Amino acid sequence: MAEERKKLTREEVLEKKINLAQQRDSRVIQISSPGGNTITNILRQFDKAYSTFKVRLGEPGERGIPYEIGTPLMKEATEVILRFSKLTEEISETIRFKYYVPDEIKELVEIKS
Repeated sequence: MAEERKKLTREEVLEKKINLAQQRDSRVIQISSPGGNTITNILRQFDKAYSTFKVRLGEPGERGIPYEIGTPLMKEATEVILRFSKLTEEISETIRFKYYVPDEIKELVEIKS
């Protein structure tokens, strides 16, 4: 029988968050909207999945991902990122908020051009 996960106390959750925030590649953001909360939850899972995906891309064996499957997925992921940046830019313009396009997005646009 599967072991049930122990529910963490409020203090344990806070300690876990503090430890995570101290890690080198962590980002701490304040979420201000329900959509932002949903996107952050998706992003957390995407980041873990995409990281593993990239490691397994082109690897032989059962857990490996053939390039014929992986390349179109990588292309689609890039397109989604570019579309999300564009949507954020359009929303920002509508409310007269300055959107700073990340350098990585600028580089992707240059590569595609």
